[in-house]
Amino acid sequence: MARRALASAAVALGAALTLTGCLGIGKSDSKSGSSADTASPSATSSGSASPSDSSGPSGTASPGGSGPASAPTPAGWKTIGGPENQLALAVPPTWSPISLSAGDLEDKLSQVGIQGADQNTIKQGLATLQARHAIYALDPKSVIDGYATNVNGLCQSTGGITPELLKSAVSSGLSRVGATNLTTTDMPMAGQQGVRADYKLRTGTGVLQGRQYEVIGSDRLCVVTVTARDGHMPDEADAIASTLRFT
Repeated sequence: MARRALASAAVALGAALTLTGCLGIGKSDSKSGSSADTASPSATSSGSASPSDSSGPSGTASPGGSGPASAPTPAGWKTIGGPENQLALAVPPTWSPISLSAGDLEDKLSQVGIQGADQNTIKQGLATLQARHAIYALDPKSVIDGYATNVNGLCQSTGGITPELLKSAVSSGLSRVGATNLTTTDMPMAGQQGVRADYKLRTGTGVLQGRQYEVIGSDRLCVVTVTARDGHMPDEADAIASTLRFT
C-alpha cells in the first residue's frame, strides 16, 4: 500500500513539474554556447486570461479540515481555479493567469507574448496540465534569461497516501525527477497539515529553484508548485500557497 501511494504521489509531482523545463527557456546555440533570441513572456495583468474564479470566498475551512483555514486573499490579488479544478488559490495582481480549460491556448499564450516555436513547445507542456484540470499563472515582470517565475496547481486522487506518508512521498517523488538540495518542512494549508519542499533542478539552460506544496484533503491530494530561476524565488510564494482552498 505504501509503495502504491508513493507512486501515485510521483504522478502528481511529475505533472506539476511539466513546465519547469520549458516555459520561456531560451534555446541553446550549440556552436557559440549562447542563447538564441526567444519570445519572453511580457504580459500585463490586463492582457491575461481571465481567472475562472475572481471573487470566490477566502479564509474558508477545507472539507474535513481541523487545522487553520485558508489564508484570506490579500487585497488586489487574483483568485484562480474553481470546482472544475478542485482547488483555488490567489496570485499577486501583477501576475498573469492563463486559463487552460477555456478556448484555444494559442490565444492565451499570445496574450502573454509567447509565439512561434516557443509557443509550440509550451503548448505540449500545458496540454499535460490541461488534462489534469490544473491552474496556472506566471509573473511576466520576473523574466530572467527568457524564464518567467510561474505557479501551477492540480489535484488528484490520494491513491491511498496518508498524511503520515506525505513527507516521504514528496521527497521520493522529487528525487525521482532529479531534484537536488531538497529539504521538506511541515506547513498548514487549507485547514490541513501539508508539506513544503524546497529544491533545485538543473536544466539545459541553468539551475531552477522550486518550492512545492502538497496537502491532502478528505478525498484528494493537491499540489502547488512555484518555480523560478535559482536565487529568485518570489517572496510571495508562501503567501500564494497559504490561500489554497479545496473547491
